Amino acid sequence: MNLKAASLPLALRRNWIRYLASRSSGHSSSSSSGSSSSAAATASPPESVYVHPLSQIVLVYMQSNRHDWIIEKQLDKSLRLHRDGTFVLQFQDDSSSRIWTSYDPNDKKHWLSFQRNQIQHRFMLQDNLMPAWHGKRKSLPERIHQSVDELIQAVDELD
Repeated sequence: MNLKAASLPLALRRNWIRYLASRSSGHSSSSSSGSSSSAAATASPPESVYVHPLSQIVLVYMQSNRHDWIIEKQLDKSLRLHRDGTFVLQFQDDSSSRIWTSYDPNDKKHWLSFQRNQIQHRFMLQDNLMPAWHGKRKSLPERIHQSVDELIQAVDELD
């Protein structure tokens, strides 16, 4: 799914602009004017960014329903989007701690993962080997929301 930048949640747009600004500032030549204008002010979001639908459900739920927790953990400043549509949220207080989505092509499963202090938790978002109608009483978004809530509980238990 290609998303128009304008349809991305606000936190995603801000981080994408911040990402573009950091990339352009690293490659720009120094200005002789001494101006302190920010590269972020001139950077504009790309026309489209690929965010996998499962990652999008996670990110939108985190922004809409767990925003206070995201701010408390300072994860609002660390979003990285990968070309395959997955993402990483890096904890600011510990560079080895992170939350991310991934796809295991061998098992054909999508995961929401968390790592902190050598402890890793994985929460399955979707098993592509199981038929969509395989005894699931909850909708896909409801199951993903539950996985996000369980991940947040696991993070809080370690803090």
